[in-house]
Parts: sequence; C-alpha cells; structure tokens
Amino acid sequence: MRIIESDSQAKHLQEWLGSGVDEEIFHLNVKSLFGTLPYEYLLYSPKISRRNDGRLRDRDLKKYQHIELGGWWCSGIDPLNNYVSMMWGCFKPDHPRRDRQKIHKFIKYEHPFREETRAFFLLVPNRIWVKVSNRSGIPITEEDLQHPGGFWHWIWRHNVPVTIVEGVKKAGALLTAGYAAIAIPGVNAGYRTPTDEYGTAIGKPYLIPDLKHFATQGRQVNICFDQDNKPETVQRVNKKGVGGRVLGVVRRRWTELGTPPNAIVVKRRGLCPDGCWGCFFPHTLHPTPYTRPNGAGQNSYQSHGTAAGK
Repeated sequence: MRIIESDSQAKHLQEWLGSGVDEEIFHLNVKSLFGTLPYEYLLYSPKISRRNDGRLRDRDLKKYQHIELGGWWCSGIDPLNNYVSMMWGCFKPDHPRRDRQKIHKFIKYEHPFREETRAFFLLVPNRIWVKVSNRSGIPITEEDLQHPGGFWHWIWRHNVPVTIVEGVKKAGALLTAGYAAIAIPGVNAGYRTPTDEYGTAIGKPYLIPDLKHFATQGRQVNICFDQDNKPETVQRVNKKGVGGRVLGVVRRRWTELGTPPNAIVVKRRGLCPDGCWGCFFPHTLHPTPYTRPNGAGQNSYQSHGTAAGK
C-alpha cells in the first residue's frame, strides 16, 4: 500500500479539527508517521526482549506490523524532566489491529510497549495561554513568559485549576476552549496499585507522578469523563477513576447525555453565556456568575467534595 505523506497528514489534521482542536495545537503536538518510523516511537523500551543482534523478536514485529501503514503520534512536554519533549505518547494507527481479548473490537490507540503509562501535557500557543489566563482569572507575569517551562510551569506555579480527561484529543479541545486540561489514556490510568508477583494488591493506590506533581495544596481539580451507561464502567469510574480518592478530593463530572467534551465543544450546545459548551464545569471555574434560560440544566452536575488538598 502506497502512502502519500501529505495526504496522510491532511487526514489526521481534519480528524483533530473535527474534534474541536485548534490547528496550532495540532501542529505543535502531533506528527504523521508511517513505514518503520513508528517502531522508534512505540518499541524503544529496554524491557522489550530482543535477539542477540538487537533486532526485535519476530512475534513483536508481527504484532505491530500494522503500524507501518501509518497513523498519527502525539506527545506533549514532560513536567518532571525540565519540560522537554516527553518520550512517551500515543499512536493512532490508520489500520488498527484486533484486540485478542475482545476479537470483535480493534485497539484504537497504541502506547509504548512495556512502558508505564503517563499523562499528556500538550504544548499551546501564547494566545491559548492567554485564553486560559482570562478564563481562570490568573495573570501571566513576565517571569512566567521567560521561564523555559512556559504554560505548564505557569499552571503548576500558580495553582491554576486543571481538568483531567480521558483521551488526548479531548484535552486539545478543552485547551482550545480555554481550560487547562491534562489527558490520561484511560479512566484508571491516573493511579497505580502495588501488587505482588501474583497480581494481588499489597498496598494502597497512589497517584502517578505526573498527576501528583499537580496535586498541590488548594488547587481545584476537575474530572471530566464521558458518560457511559454500562453498570461496570460506571462503578469502575466511581470507585477508581483517575485516582480521585488518592488525589484528595476531586470534583467528578460526567458530560451531558453521554457526549464527549470535545463533541460538546464542536456542537456548541451549551447554555452558558461564558461558552463552556454543556456546562459540565462547576460555577467556580467561571470568571462571573451566570444563570441559564428558565433554570435549564441546574442539576447537570454534582459536587463531590472540595478542592484538592483540603
């Protein structure tokens, strides 16, 4: 199959734009890969078994051969390593492989093999930074602008409210709308539980280092996951989602009517004049109070506790 790079990148760009993501955010964080290049992004871990000549094992080459047909790769910056580009990220193949555990499903996203999952901190242009500043009411100083860590150091330093979402495109959409969004690859990816060699829990769950770094005293943390009517999914999110209990207290939020946050941004369905599309954020995130027409949607969210650390 012949892959034309420009066509592939144009398709990937349209996918992100269709999710409500600013074009410049896309270009700062996403790249189109094909051929053997995706292997360098997904199979770099020293924990991967290799042949004596350093070549990947045939079983792994066969498992990942679909990535040669192309896809997009996304990673942000690493707040735990002087804000340099993060090596970890995700790859969405144009032709995904089947899930061996659920043969009727495909594995939509690939992450670096045998590496622990992390969180996404997307690069943003200064105009998006200003948008987040205006929405949160927290100014940007000259010192903030000069710091190598830029936007995410400002978020950390000034306890700017953050929203945790599942999926990097949703983070891109909310950043576009002016919210400081951190993405994780799954609802349970925000924490880890110590286990023994048999997989039995032997300790209390703890936040992954990326989220712990932002779990500072007094910061407001919002969790915004997609609605799901499956009882097992609802129970899993309520009990373990992102590590909310470990984080301290978090505001947990389902998006309305099962609609993902990026879809809400695109459809502009919200009633809030502040432009939060769906009003799934608490009132405290708005710079000014607001009311909704005829009281619509007044009970669209429930508060579960106070800000993190309190």
